[in-house]
Formats: sequence, structure tokens, C-alpha cells
Amino acid sequence: MTSFRDWMILLVVMVALQHSAGIPSVHYHRYMLSDYRPQHNNKTQKDYRPIRRPVYPEMDDAEVGRRTGSVPMVKLENMDTKTPLYELLVRIYANNKYACMGTLITESVVMTSVTCFDQANAPKLTIKTSKNLILDQIELASDTNMERTLALSKPVPKLNFTVQLCDSVLRSHTILSLYTYIRSRRLVRTQTSNVIPLNECRDQLGDLNGKIVTESMICIRNEKRTSTCQKSMGTPLIYKGQVCGVNVGGHNCPKYTGIDVYASVVNEAEYLNATIKKIKASKIDEFLRK
Repeated sequence: MTSFRDWMILLVVMVALQHSAGIPSVHYHRYMLSDYRPQHNNKTQKDYRPIRRPVYPEMDDAEVGRRTGSVPMVKLENMDTKTPLYELLVRIYANNKYACMGTLITESVVMTSVTCFDQANAPKLTIKTSKNLILDQIELASDTNMERTLALSKPVPKLNFTVQLCDSVLRSHTILSLYTYIRSRRLVRTQTSNVIPLNECRDQLGDLNGKIVTESMICIRNEKRTSTCQKSMGTPLIYKGQVCGVNVGGHNCPKYTGIDVYASVVNEAEYLNATIKKIKASKIDEFLRK
């Protein structure tokens, strides 16, 4: 085994050889189970040169993708096919600044949230699709409850569809897959979650009078912590392949709450038909006629 004295002699010899060979002054330190190596620090090594790191493209130019695993799919009206959710997601910009997300309901209609931007200031709107197609001829179609509908003067090319909206109202404690859009990575993240009862939701958010969380809202548990507010307003809530809600408050905005709030979206005609079918199935109409 090499003694401490031998190590010191070796170090002195190496320094002497360095000076005799004209090698620049380098500070050495010992790595366990290794030779002596120069310490890569610009304060102690005169000939230190930092390694150039790669420069990545701006994320705003990246296409919307998804994490590996199950792909969130959305059902289409009058079709047996489904389409991936990330192909329906769009980014909405107000005065060239990112505002929120939206969902293509048809090839010429985008659904988002009224909390997306201040319509009173009449911002110039621009939409980017998942393929980075820029759409700038946009008109406000309507505001219903907390949803805002935007009409495209020109439909998205090569698309012809209508997504299915909810044919039922989501009940408390319903288990579902929550799809969260991560803007910094252009990814859709999936987690299993559940619907929180409105009274519990209001209590956690400090909205005891229900001024914010109204009867038409859906509260979803989302305990994924983030260091900053995620402006995910406008992202859809998907249940059984149908669009059942639109995010109105972002994620952890302005601080962590563990709850994402959605405005309920229901296809009224389908909901009415489904309700009639349930009544007929229960034969309650025959009971009332007695």
C-alpha cells in the first residue's frame, strides 16, 4: 500500500516535471481510486475553457406532443373514429402574447374560457394549431356561462369533424383521467383523478358562498405541484372520450390549491335524450300514470 510519504514525494516530482517542461500552472486534486487530474475551474486553472452547451430552438415553435403511454382520444360526432386530443389543442395569443389554450370543436370553431383574455380591450387574436399552423382571422362567436367560443373565418385545412360533447353531468367522486397540458414541454400529461364535491371544493378554495365555484362548475383533484402558475385555462376536461369541461382557472393559480376548476360543457340535446331514455328504462312514466 502506498504511504502518505510516497504520495507527497510523487506530487513533488510531478510539480518539478511540470515546471521543467513549461506546462502552465494547474491546480491538482485527488479523485478516489484515480490519478491526479486538473481541477476544471476558471479560478484555479489558467488555461480553463468552458464547454459550449447546445442551443435549443424556441419552444413556441415546437409541435404539441404527448408523453409515452396511453394516448388521450376524443370521439367524433357521426363517426366511429376518434382523434388524439393533442391534435385538437391550440394555443391562443392575444396581441402576440400567449394567453391560454383552446380546443378545436369543429374545423372552424375553437372553445376556450372567458378567463382567457379581456374581451373589452379587443386584443388581436392569433391561434397556433398543434402543427404550428397560424390562424389570425378570428371572431368572437359567443360566451356561454364560462365558455368562450371563437369562430375561424377560414377552417383548418384538411379537417372536417365535430367532437362529441358530454351527454351527462359528471357526478361527485367520478374517477377519470385528467389530461394536463405542460406548455414548457409541449406535452400532454395524464394522471388518474376524481371529481370533488362542490361543497368540499368551495371549502378548500375559501369560496364558501359559491361566488366563484358555481353550480355549473366541476372541481377536479390535481395534486401535481408546480413552482409557478400554469396558464392552462381553456384546456378541455375529457371523460369517456367526450369534452365535458373547460379549465377556467389554470393550475395552481395564483398559488397551490390541489384543485383544477372547470366549467361544465354539456350537449343539451344529447343530455335531454339520455335523460328521457333513463326515465323510460326506469318505467317511472308508467308509475305516474297509475
